[in-house]
Amino acid sequence: MGMGRFHQVDVRIDGALVKRFTVGGEAPGRPAPASYEADLPGDPEWDEYILKADDSLEVRLPVQGDPRLVREMWEPEGVRST
Repeated sequence: MGMGRFHQVDVRIDGALVKRFTVGGEAPGRPAPASYEADLPGDPEWDEYILKADDSLEVRLPVQGDPRLVREMWEPEGVRST
């Protein structure tokens, strides 16, 4: 969700920034309308990018040191409820 815009992703170890990279925001073609009032699809290339742009997103890096607890921090996709 949101791959039509650029997002910065940080990889940190013990709070120290190891790598920052950008994902998304490179969708080709015309996007679908932002509202549901019209039944107009986006360009097929845009739809394909939005659905699959992060399918192969994977980060690997060599790390030296003592064993550590790895903690995943993420946010669920979708609209936040208040």
